Amino acid sequence: MISSISRLFTRRGKIPHKYRRELQEEDIVFSAERIPGKLLIETINGPHGHSNLSTEEITGCLIITSSRLFWSTTRRHLVNLPFNDPEDFRYRSLHVRTSMPNLLAISYNAIDMLEGWEGVWEFRFTIPDPQKTCETLLRLGLKQGTVNE
Repeated sequence: MISSISRLFTRRGKIPHKYRRELQEEDIVFSAERIPGKLLIETINGPHGHSNLSTEEITGCLIITSSRLFWSTTRRHLVNLPFNDPEDFRYRSLHVRTSMPNLLAISYNAIDMLEGWEGVWEFRFTIPDPQKTCETLLRLGLKQGTVNE
């Protein structure tokens, strides 16, 4: 488990330098860094093998702007999806929900996002006021619930 102290002294969970300036120039609707969470992967088939269920502790950042959804976590999981690109509709395959007091969950079928992968990935972020963030994402085009519903 990643301790709170180690998060303070490392870049873990921060916006990657490569994207920071670009994101700051956009109209930021929500931004949180160094947020703890979990990544759940169900029945994954990919280039590195097969797994039925995998859970990983993560620390990451989540940014919503008027034009994109961005998150980055430890272990280099990165999602950078534009809302206004007519060629890129991957964000429409994302599902969002809240549970417990501070949990925001974003899930997707890996085949929609990663070439050569199959299975369901769910990122669970612990953030303040997840209901408000969930409502924002629903207005921007994400689906309510989980992939398996």
